[in-house]
Amino acid sequence: MTQLWPPRPTLNGQFEKLYLVRISASNLFFLYLDMKLHIENFIADVKGVLHDDMSDEEFFNFCQQNRDLRIERDSNNQIFIMAPTGLYTGSNNPGINSELYVWNKKSKAGQVFDSSTGFTLPDGAIFSPDDSWISNERIKEPTDEEKKKFAPLCPDFIIELKSPSDNLKQLKIRC
Repeated sequence: MTQLWPPRPTLNGQFEKLYLVRISASNLFFLYLDMKLHIENFIADVKGVLHDDMSDEEFFNFCQQNRDLRIERDSNNQIFIMAPTGLYTGSNNPGINSELYVWNKKSKAGQVFDSSTGFTLPDGAIFSPDDSWISNERIKEPTDEEKKKFAPLCPDFIIELKSPSDNLKQLKIRC
């Protein structure tokens, strides 16, 4: 994280230090501790410290401090904060999750997870698919401690509902 020199207050005078933080390869944003982050007409209250070389533990703690946000990290340690879904997408997600849950309840073949579950993928990315399923055999792989965080486990099956604003190419890369 690079502190801009000299330190200066913002327009409202609440902050002492201004930091320049790379959130994605193509965009730079100014981020303050406990500030509002503005990205493409999306406003989010962000708490904690965000920097480019966060360990898995630091990233997990950052996510815990910002439970109301859907935060993911790709294999290049770029942080993505997703805007809430629209009404159409939000009304379809529960139905899809319910169908997967009902199927799994009958088959008893594994466990179903919703979009609030984060998984640490083999490339280091931390991903939260809309819906996911893991077989009974594989759900035993992570330790109890790993299951308390973003378990190092790639789901056997995922569902990502494409919103009208989603870029299909980027969605395929995430999946």
